[in-house]
Amino acid sequence: LHRVDVRSSRKMEIYGSPFILQSFDTNRIVVSEIPRFIIYNQPAEFTIDALKAGEGQLEVAINNGQVPNKVKSLGKCKFHFTFLPTSNNLHQLSVKFNGRDVPGFPKECHVITADDIKIHGPGLSQVLLGAQTWFTIDTSHGSSSNIDVTVFSPTGESTTPSTLLTIAGLRVDWTPTEIGTYRIHVKLDGKLIPASPFYVKCYDPKKVLVTPTTNDSAIGKPTKFRIDASMAGEGNLEISVNYSGQNIPNDVNPTGKSCYEVQFIPHKAMTHYCNILFNGELVPGSPFPVNVMENQRVTAMGKGLGSNPINIPTSFTVVTQNDDVGKLKCSIKGPNDHLISCITTKIDPNRYEVTYTPDRVGEFHIDVLHDDIPIDGSPFTSQSYDINKIKTFDFPSSTTVSTPTSFIIDATDSGAGNLEIAISRDGKNIPNYVQNEGGARFRVNFLPDKPCAHYIRIKLNGIHIH
Repeated sequence: LHRVDVRSSRKMEIYGSPFILQSFDTNRIVVSEIPRFIIYNQPAEFTIDALKAGEGQLEVAINNGQVPNKVKSLGKCKFHFTFLPTSNNLHQLSVKFNGRDVPGFPKECHVITADDIKIHGPGLSQVLLGAQTWFTIDTSHGSSSNIDVTVFSPTGESTTPSTLLTIAGLRVDWTPTEIGTYRIHVKLDGKLIPASPFYVKCYDPKKVLVTPTTNDSAIGKPTKFRIDASMAGEGNLEISVNYSGQNIPNDVNPTGKSCYEVQFIPHKAMTHYCNILFNGELVPGSPFPVNVMENQRVTAMGKGLGSNPINIPTSFTVVTQNDDVGKLKCSIKGPNDHLISCITTKIDPNRYEVTYTPDRVGEFHIDVLHDDIPIDGSPFTSQSYDINKIKTFDFPSSTTVSTPTSFIIDATDSGAGNLEIAISRDGKNIPNYVQNEGGARFRVNFLPDKPCAHYIRIKLNGIHIH
């Protein structure tokens, strides 16, 4: 308060004097931090402290009063304001004291909706225990400094994952260390974004236990094995039984929590293979073979009837089941009817081992006769391959972080087989994407995420290519 005493030169009294004046200072209004970004349909709040600003009228308006706000007195001229953004329009906050704008106001707040933030990547779906995974946050507003990510383990332990700003957005890398459900909180300016938290299931196919049948099977005989996935986490089991690439039906019967008994009935006297996948990953021991026999029938089985590298001896077994009655003959032809020598060794009274060495890439036709009669499945066809025929082109000697990098693998002359590519750094694999460029040529793409040596490993049918 200020007192103003007004007098005339003739010492006449002035009506109303002395006058009482009240002063105020808008610079002494203290407003808490107001975020640049607010979340759609989530309360936004701030406080105003006018204790040291003098007496006066405090006015707060959002979008010229079109958006309602609630005020709560906290005592001693301090107030708590709350408003709810129900549209994605720009929100303008006005704070006035005695009709004058408080310094720094009006301020603008951007409203964030689910359409403004795109989150994608394998790290938000089912994840493999111990394997580094990732996802990308792409926001149309602000920078990565506004975003905070926290990962909560199934036991409640919180970690802050590593992040890297890339041209696709903010990349978040994390590694699950427990089986169960993870919670991933993504916040923008301290507020959970729409759809957050994200729930991610972690699994481990190594925890799936398979108990295969211990005896050979026979045509028409129900054959059973057991699967226990109770300790592997949540996931999808895929079970198939096949011979010579042909699937046969199988029945799966639950025997307990995530425990199953699988039964199939073979109709062919050949080795059957039982394949078990958990969330697309092979479980330990899969695929495992089941020898299927037929009374008084001669059968052949073994790796030598499948896919084999050249210049390395391979073999298969012939079972006669009749204690060496009859004569066994075997002949093998490679590409262009090229004859391959083979050695037949008697293992026991009704088992023989046939050994041969494929010497070139291509198909090998194997005729097995018993008493001059082709045995069941004969002639067989095996495939040979040569890892030394794998060629690479455009192989980078160096690159830069976050720069898309690629190279070419040409397996045209290597023979048929399964090609595996792994790219790692610091002992951890990073994602790579393979494009088929026609025939057996492939382009391998990856994004280096750290300035260090990256190692590229290529396998053909499980064998490393040097």
